[in-house]
Amino acid sequence: FGQGTYHVTDDFRITGGARWNQDFFKVDSLTGSAFSVGRSVLTYKEDNPTWRLVGEYDLTADNNIYASVSRGYKPGGVNGTSGALVVPSRFDAETNDALEIGSKNWFFDRTLRLNVAAFYYKHKNFQFIQTDPIPFVSGINNIPEIEDIGLEIEAQYTSPDKKLVIGGNLTLQKGEVKGD
Repeated sequence: FGQGTYHVTDDFRITGGARWNQDFFKVDSLTGSAFSVGRSVLTYKEDNPTWRLVGEYDLTADNNIYASVSRGYKPGGVNGTSGALVVPSRFDAETNDALEIGSKNWFFDRTLRLNVAAFYYKHKNFQFIQTDPIPFVSGINNIPEIEDIGLEIEAQYTSPDKKLVIGGNLTLQKGEVKGD
């Protein structure tokens, strides 16, 4: 993993980062149920790059706006199941392309912190736990594509004497499965 920040001006920064992931899994299993018994050797190998790019601008010493785009990653793998009807023996890596814009702020002599962010996520091969109804096994499977859009608001007030802290978060999110 590598990351660097370039200060375009005193108030404007650009940060970029990259990571290379290499994953390898091997499962040698003997499984059985009333319906089947079997031995399986399953392997999974994959290389995946991830990255991040962020632009930040300080409106004041206490107010910042930013925009970011990034790709996240969760490795695929093997379930090690034998005789399953719907749970696959292998599952794919999940990627998440994320766009976010937001603002981080302090008000009233830094006693009130207010952060607001809007986001859009596009998941490819979203991983979920699936249960197979006949042999009663479970494992990871993939949903081809999911899109999420939302808004997050975070606020915290700290009294000047630091004896009272009140905070709250609100997240509004809408997700949709795309395709089959």
